[in-house]
Amino acid sequence: MVDTFRIDKKIEKSSVLNKKWFYNYRIKIQDVKGVENYLSTVRKLFEFYKHQDIHTILITDLSKFLNQYEKLSYRNDKIEHLKSFFAYLIEEGVDFKYPVIDEINKNRIQKNQLSEEEKRQPNPLTIREIIALRQLLKNMERFTLLFTFELVYRYGLRMKDLVHVYEKNYEESNRTLTINKDLIVLEEDVHQLLLKPKVLSKSKLKVSTFDYRITEIKKLFGRENFLHKDIYQTHKLHYLPCPICNKPTKNTPSLWTILEYEEDNSQWLVCKSCALEGNI
Repeated sequence: MVDTFRIDKKIEKSSVLNKKWFYNYRIKIQDVKGVENYLSTVRKLFEFYKHQDIHTILITDLSKFLNQYEKLSYRNDKIEHLKSFFAYLIEEGVDFKYPVIDEINKNRIQKNQLSEEEKRQPNPLTIREIIALRQLLKNMERFTLLFTFELVYRYGLRMKDLVHVYEKNYEESNRTLTINKDLIVLEEDVHQLLLKPKVLSKSKLKVSTFDYRITEIKKLFGRENFLHKDIYQTHKLHYLPCPICNKPTKNTPSLWTILEYEEDNSQWLVCKSCALEGNI
């Protein structure tokens, strides 16, 4: 249940009317499943509209707000959140000059209307893009976004895997993350990211949250093609399976070694872990 008495710092900068509507709406939907997602959408809408009285919002601004979200499921979730909020405003007697709920519904995308962006083949990042992206997010102190990027790039997490990344599934003592039944040992620098405030969620998040994070990275980085599949494809190209243990290992020389078999003098590139452990 949401804390209906808590002052919301992001809302306090908004107009008097907006604050009144937000706090009353929060009370109204406090028992609704996913209430924080609904409130998050309203916060983002207020911010997008520069905290002006929301009943003055134009049809074009509603469409521009929703057009930020290209992913089918995420966009349609936002539409449901907005419909709920604007339905509440109508109940409160707010007079819109147009059928606002109908206009919101017009922005819904059906599965057979997926954008070309979602249909296209993955476009992996270059090495220079990876370096530049990391530097950008570090300099901007967007550590949650950087952590999300590293989870996909370094460890090859799919969207369905990312939802398992929260406090319950992380053992800090050995830097081990449990994804379903698989154990992933995080590298020290990724572990340090995770320890920063608000990077590791206390509870399970929805796929749409990670969609939003990747969309945020895209906007900050300014890369035209930037979806989860682009980062994931980069992982597949840069992390090669060892022919002995089959574990994906980054294509860095220090992590690999050449193994020669006496039987036929053949040489094989294997990960150093296997070579050092004698698993040959």
